[in-house]
Amino acid sequence: MKLTNLLIECKQGDKNALLDIILEFMPLINKYNRKYFKEDISSELIISMIEGLEKMDIANNISDGQFVNYISTVIRNKYIDIVRKNIRFNTEMLTDNITRYQTLTTNIESIESKLNFYYLIKPLTKNQKWVLEQIFYSSKNRSGSSQG
Repeated sequence: MKLTNLLIECKQGDKNALLDIILEFMPLINKYNRKYFKEDISSELIISMIEGLEKMDIANNISDGQFVNYISTVIRNKYIDIVRKNIRFNTEMLTDNITRYQTLTTNIESIESKLNFYYLIKPLTKNQKWVLEQIFYSSKNRSGSSQG
């Protein structure tokens, strides 16, 4: 009943009891923190644990085992929430990068096409170039407008 006694003291405002509870669960918090290699998430896990402690009802006589299960679940659920948010964020970033890459690729292809065209018409006369430019740009505009 050591942990449940600490919980009662914590609920009565004893900050040392809260610190003792946090220290009891630091190995679990450190375990999740090591699994999440992107940044230190200890503080987020501790805050969620404190919020979980505040929600616990000391009127129900709970065992240390129930206490450990509850707090462990609170910490695990917060860890899962952090990972899901990170996955969502990374997915959005990846989608943005793919879109930028596709736009860049399209722009490069357009520039290459223009360079190839100008390279091919370079030896022609001024009038021949003008005629081919009109045809080239006219066909580009027609194919571009039919895709939209």
